[in-house]
Amino acid sequence: MVKEHPESLKYIDGVAVHFYLDALVGPEVFTVITNNYPDKFIMATEGCAGAVLSFGKRVQLGSWERATEYIKDILEDLNYNLVGWIDWNLDLDEYGGPSYTNGNVDSPIIVLPDSGEFIKQPTFYVMGHFSKFLPRGSKRIAVEESIPLSSKSIENVAFVTPDSTTVVVLYNSEPREREVKVKLKDQQATLTLEPESISTIEINA
Repeated sequence: MVKEHPESLKYIDGVAVHFYLDALVGPEVFTVITNNYPDKFIMATEGCAGAVLSFGKRVQLGSWERATEYIKDILEDLNYNLVGWIDWNLDLDEYGGPSYTNGNVDSPIIVLPDSGEFIKQPTFYVMGHFSKFLPRGSKRIAVEESIPLSSKSIENVAFVTPDSTTVVVLYNSEPREREVKVKLKDQQATLTLEPESISTIEINA
């Protein structure tokens, strides 16, 4: 549409993307968008687990595998300059509904209407590592890594918030503890990352 009608660009603020075909489409496509349209934002406006039946049940209570899927996707998107990541549904029932299209899926919060209870899934806490610490207006900054040749890189992203704090999110995907040192100017912290864990560090200016 933009190629045929370039004047339509003035009506477009940004591009919305979903995460369901990430296994088929690499994140490099985001670079194409930002390089060609640097004044347009990209936002991940829909993501959820359980949308594809071949990956198991629609709702999986306590699934850390699905939490890991969220971690990797959010980190990747933020590192490619996406401005946000929105879950499709914040809460659903134990069957992944209601849905008028029978498109039941998993959700960060599962509500049990008969008992009046609700369950916070691992994906809920994963999202908190980002949403609690990265308010609107946060700016991503580069991270320089120095790792031993025998070690795997720790996935990460870092931001400076409007309050001038620095936030670093670290994901240790290995089944063993990892010790890391986080340096910011004259400040340094040594941390032990639990196996297969996500950690968020907030550093005051």
